[in-house]
Order: sequence, then C-alpha cells, then structure tokens
Amino acid sequence: MKYIPNTLTFLRIAAAAVLFFVPPLSVIYIVFYFICGASDVLDGLCARALHAQSSFGSKLDTLADAAVILAALITLRDLIPYNSLLVTWVIIIAVLKVRAFFKNKRFDSPHTTADKAVGALLFLYPFTLLFTQNIWIAYSVCMAATYAVSGELRRE
Repeated sequence: MKYIPNTLTFLRIAAAAVLFFVPPLSVIYIVFYFICGASDVLDGLCARALHAQSSFGSKLDTLADAAVILAALITLRDLIPYNSLLVTWVIIIAVLKVRAFFKNKRFDSPHTTADKAVGALLFLYPFTLLFTQNIWIAYSVCMAATYAVSGELRRE
C-alpha cells in the first residue's frame, strides 16, 4: 500500500508526457490534464493517510509538478497570450524558485498555503483559455506565484 502515492506521482509524469502528443485543449488533452491535477491532490492525501511520506516522494512530487507545468507551457504556447513583460516575469519567477531551492537546500516545495493556492491557479489557468485569452489572468497567476516564491526566499 505504501507504494500508491509514488505510483500516483509517476502517473502524473506519464500523463504530462501524453500532453505533448494530443491537440492542445482537445477533450483527450483535458482528460490527461485533469489526471495530472487529480493525481497531484491524491498522491499527497494517500501519502499522509498511509503514513508513506518520504523525502523521495516529496522530491518526486516537485519533479512531477515541474513536468506538468512545462508540458502545459510548451503545449499551450500558441494559446497563451504573452508579451515581453509576461515572459520576463515568468523567467524571474523561475530564477527565484531555483534560488529558493538552493537557499533552503531542498529540492522539494514547502507546500505552504501560498504554494497550494498557486498550484491551484496554475492548474486552472489552461481551462480559462477555453473561454478567453485575457493576459490579465496570466498576470494574476504571476502575481500569486511571485508572492509564494518570495515567502520561500524569506523562509529560514
């Protein structure tokens, strides 16, 4: 039973890989993207319920999160409204996130309330593209991500 959380996390990585081979925002894309989100929630719940939390699982979860984010950014790049400000902002957030990893000497995310909120916003963002390509939605996600990463940098 203790292998279930990491199996769910590996499932998320596999589902993220599938996103590269299906048309963006098609029904099959949304199904696999939803699997990514559901497995992200379920792996943590199962790990806690089964007392199967581990350093490896936490690092794997962070890697899986990054895989899903990169897969979504790459596969949806033609649908995401962007300009030089947004691109620069995303790069700065990524650099700050890497800096936080080195500062805190840990590869896993802290799972604070802010990080969970940003995770939810990042997960929901592609669904907004079904209805609008308003750049202000992307700016809002970046604002929340900036706040969350600044908390990681302040952490002792």
